[in-house]
Amino acid sequence: MTLTWICLNAVFRSTATPQIRVKALTALTKILYFSTSQVLTELLRETACSSLIASMLVSKDLATVGTGMRLYVLSLPLSFSYSGESQH
Repeated sequence: MTLTWICLNAVFRSTATPQIRVKALTALTKILYFSTSQVLTELLRETACSSLIASMLVSKDLATVGTGMRLYVLSLPLSFSYSGESQH
């Protein structure tokens, strides 16, 4: 799974064709959506997911920005640990 993630990430970053970029992003989103929390933690720890999402959010292509938002929402719960206690 990690190798697939890395390859799709490389395709997205190196391809100038918008259609191929959208297909790579769709596959990346599906990987995140259908993965277990253990796999997600491994993927997000081993790759620079934040820079991928940041590059997507500043894109001029609205489909890329939308996918970047979906990736952000899917990865957000793994970025923070919830202790269940309110800190005031």
